[in-house]
Amino acid sequence: MIRGLRDSPINTCPRRWAAYRNDPNLVGYFSDNEIPLLRTNLDGFLRLPDGDPGHKTAARWLRQHHATAATDILRAEFLEFEAQTAAYSTRTLS
Repeated sequence: MIRGLRDSPINTCPRRWAAYRNDPNLVGYFSDNEIPLLRTNLDGFLRLPDGDPGHKTAARWLRQHHATAATDILRAEFLEFEAQTAAYSTRTLS
C-alpha cells in the first residue's frame, strides 16, 4: 500500500477486482498509466480545482511534508513519490 493513498484507486481497486480474478468473461484490467513524470507535476496538481482527486492527493502530500507551497526540493521528492506510485501500480495491476 502506498502511504498517504489509503483510499485511492491504486490501493482499493485490487481488492475490489479480486472477486473477478477467475471470471472467464473478464478480458482484463486496464489502467491509465500515461501520466508524464515531470518536475512540474506538483504545481500542476495543486492548480487543479480543490475537489479534484489529483489536487487532494498533492495537497495532502504537501501537508505530510510540513509545507504550504512547492519548492524545488519538494518538486523533486514529489516526482519520486509519483515514480514509486507508478511502479507500485504496475506491479499491483499486472
